Amino acid sequence: MDKLRGLSEADARRRLVPSATTPIGLVKHLTGVERNWFQHILAGRPRADIPGESAGVHLIREHARHNGHADILREQLDGTTGA
Repeated sequence: MDKLRGLSEADARRRLVPSATTPIGLVKHLTGVERNWFQHILAGRPRADIPGESAGVHLIREHARHNGHADILREQLDGTTGA
């Protein structure tokens, strides 16, 4: 995710909102979504055999939503906006 490029590890893990949402947390979550989608939907593996936190199959919606979250967090961290 380009929104993390140039952030220090401390900033990538920094909480800026009341929830546990952090820039690196978004990446971890999306990794789980992708892992589940590709391994369950495309490879046919049972969900119980797939490690990770996400059980959804809504890959595009998840990416769109969380990219917006990443935009907001990055702007809060250092003012970076745009693509």
